[in-house]
Amino acid sequence: MDVSPAARHSERMPLPRRRGGPSATLIATIFAAATVLYAVHLVVFLHSRGDRAPWLTELAESTAHWAPWLLLLAPVFALAQRFRLGRASSYAVHVPAAVAVALIQIVVRATLDQPLIHGQWTLAAVAEGISSLIGRTFFANVITYFALVIVHEVTVRERAQREAAAERERQLGEARLLALQNQMQPHFLFNALNGISALMHQDVDAAHRMLLGLANLLRAFLDDSGAAETTVAREEELLRDYLAVEQARLGERLRVDIDIDAVVRRALVPRFILQPLVENAIRHGIAAARGGGSVHVSVAPHGERLAIRVEDDGRGLRDEPRRGGIGIRNTVARLEHLYGDAYAFELRNREPSGVVARIEVPLHFAKERG
Repeated sequence: MDVSPAARHSERMPLPRRRGGPSATLIATIFAAATVLYAVHLVVFLHSRGDRAPWLTELAESTAHWAPWLLLLAPVFALAQRFRLGRASSYAVHVPAAVAVALIQIVVRATLDQPLIHGQWTLAAVAEGISSLIGRTFFANVITYFALVIVHEVTVRERAQREAAAERERQLGEARLLALQNQMQPHFLFNALNGISALMHQDVDAAHRMLLGLANLLRAFLDDSGAAETTVAREEELLRDYLAVEQARLGERLRVDIDIDAVVRRALVPRFILQPLVENAIRHGIAAARGGGSVHVSVAPHGERLAIRVEDDGRGLRDEPRRGGIGIRNTVARLEHLYGDAYAFELRNREPSGVVARIEVPLHFAKERG
């Protein structure tokens, strides 16, 4: 399977908790639409009475009506956040707040009406405008206040639901990765124990060395943090521990060459990514060959990706179910969980003999400890 190149992968961090109200874009859209609709309402209403209604005049009046709400929006949303709907005590705050906000909006609108509509400003005219607007718009303002509080509440709850769903998905992904990762340990352990059992009646010293190597490797498994990714340098350590076990079993029949570019030693890769690839090469390519063989492991940068290559000079892909072994299936599943489409995996025959396993993942590095 070869997946198209993808963007740089970043370390996974918990989703930020955003508990604010609607976005600035949503607010601007709502108020722009409200201003235009209110202007249309005024024009239609005046036309129904047979009055002349210039569009610009009514648009100015609509702007004077809604502009104060932009100033009042922050305190209204602050109250909505502090005193959430659904609590009985919140209404003891919101009802007087709605009255106060409705009156403040009327005062500000009456102040804006004079220069925007009449082109002049006088205190008497503002007072008259306040008196007129109280009767015309007070209850509409109260309704607008509660509409804004409801919009805030709906937005916050919808965002919380999205975050909860994303968090559940993240936890599910981590659980799957942990299950796949934990599957590697008994899989390797059973294979190693089978090898030790076979050696016990042939070469006790080799079986003893293999048992000691297995103990060191299992200690390394248990000492690790359980993180989904680790550094290339740490992967090399685990691989060498594993190879010590296999070397005790196969002796000179197994020859391994490891070539890791110093530039990528701090690069992050999935934990236990090298061991199953090398195990696959040894088990199906080298151990089955009468004269043994060699395995070459290389890890190097490839543009913005990290290239991992494991090749052997064994028998090559034949009819055995090599493509579907636990190690390979597990490796592909973990790559998919970690990187989505941002990885490449290939398993193919090598000329003149043997198999090549190639993996590419986004190149990213562990943070240095300060």
